[in-house]
Amino acid sequence: MVRCITPAWIESQINSYLVDDDVFRLEFLHGVILVPAGEEEIEVSESARRYLRTRGTNWIQVVPPRLAATACLCEGPCVIVNGHLYEAWRVYSDTHGTLLTALQPSSERPLQRLELPLDRDGFLQIAVASRLKSRNCSDQPLAGVRVMVKDNFHLQGLKVSLCNRAYYDTYPPSKKTAVCLQRLIDLGATIIGQAKLNSFGAWEEPTEYIDYQAPWHPRADGYQSPGESSTGSGAAIAAYDWLDIGIGSDTGGSIMRPGLWNGCFAVRPTFDAISVDGFVTCIRRAIDMPGFLCRDLSQSKAFAEKCAVINADANKPISKIIWPADFWDIMDTPHQELALAFAEDIERCLGVRRTNLSFRDEWSKSPPKEANGLSKDEYFKNVPSDLWYDGYYALDNFRDRYQKLSGKTPYISPVIQKSITKSSRDEALARLGVHREWFLSSIMNQASKNAIVIVPIENISPRYRDEPPKFSRDGHGTMCSYLSPSIGAPELIIPVGQIPYESKVTSRKEYLPFAVGIVGLPGTDLNIMDVMQQCLEKSGRPTQVRTGSVMFG
Repeated sequence: MVRCITPAWIESQINSYLVDDDVFRLEFLHGVILVPAGEEEIEVSESARRYLRTRGTNWIQVVPPRLAATACLCEGPCVIVNGHLYEAWRVYSDTHGTLLTALQPSSERPLQRLELPLDRDGFLQIAVASRLKSRNCSDQPLAGVRVMVKDNFHLQGLKVSLCNRAYYDTYPPSKKTAVCLQRLIDLGATIIGQAKLNSFGAWEEPTEYIDYQAPWHPRADGYQSPGESSTGSGAAIAAYDWLDIGIGSDTGGSIMRPGLWNGCFAVRPTFDAISVDGFVTCIRRAIDMPGFLCRDLSQSKAFAEKCAVINADANKPISKIIWPADFWDIMDTPHQELALAFAEDIERCLGVRRTNLSFRDEWSKSPPKEANGLSKDEYFKNVPSDLWYDGYYALDNFRDRYQKLSGKTPYISPVIQKSITKSSRDEALARLGVHREWFLSSIMNQASKNAIVIVPIENISPRYRDEPPKFSRDGHGTMCSYLSPSIGAPELIIPVGQIPYESKVTSRKEYLPFAVGIVGLPGTDLNIMDVMQQCLEKSGRPTQVRTGSVMFG
């Protein structure tokens, strides 16, 4: 069988390459290699040759069918060096300072650092492989998906820093890749870099970054806080079109806040849906979970389906929408208005009226016996902060090892406290368990309802990177970001609007992103993504966000 190559076919291929692949450029048409499919012969028409010459082609090579099977050639851009054919990568600059280490985007294992000099403006450079070649050389479901990973996950052959220079200097390269990341690699995803974070995963604002500079916030005037711990992953997703997924981790807001501040979709999965083996956790046995950030909700669901162990049958219709008055009453009016408009869209889409609830009042009506008469606020007042006992004492080995190696103590952020006692931590864990059982049965009616809770993350207003934090970070029991971690439930962050303000930097009106959280029952991760996708589409709301200073428009 002979296949004749025509100008129309070539033009169609070139146009699709330009749309689908940021590595491909017209300059690659200098030389064209045509590889047959199966046993077919390829014949290039004279009109096709003339057309290619108009596009800058100097030579055409047709691979005979007998050699095609062994040539290992995949569709996409390549370069020839000293007579050998190599895969082409494209180099970008990390202009927002989100990365600690760039990695070679190759299929070689273990992963290797990308040893490139800084660009002429002093930025780290990062390489990406052709999406065409990645997808055409592999039938894996995540082939071509580019992933950046928060630097608190182990990758074989690479060191982990936790954004602390002393920690980086103390430990050798990892011997094994974190289980959740190995799963991504096995499914074809390409890990292209290790992202910055708050040191040791504690909550730090830009002025509190010491060993490494905080990532630059891509939204608004570019001088705002990029959020909590998974800052590098969140800022990169909001800044770079060439990145698909930012892997982060969450204790009590480290996925949610970067999703809010960077204006992107974010997912904290059901507790234990993703392995934490190989992830350097803060409160491992209680609430720590890997999570991820993304610009496209449909891609979020497709990614979650592959990387998490989730009950796909947990898809019964949403029968209860909870609006927590305790949480929303402390939010500023513009935030409430944006959230209420979205809640009304959900109501119309699902045909379910929302239920306004005060968690405090419900607790007062039917408190768990373990509370011994304490109000909800009293019972949970110190729980979030007391859980961080592990955040300090899990570093005992590091402090001892560094002391032996260097003869001095390491620098550790003041945010990480050592004043918490083990008994306080144990009591916090016990109260966390009491709250989980009470909330799932009394509030979400787990036995008979498939409920969602619409939660705020925090008020968003200018938080300039050159100003020390002035807000409270206490561990009050009503903190919104601890709801889903405390009950082991999934939470989906959805951008729903923008908040205008006058910037002291640009002297003009800028727009901060605003997002809400949707908390579902444990195991309903995919269901709430499906339902929210439908609600956004039916109400004419975006299911994707843009990179750059604004999410929408």
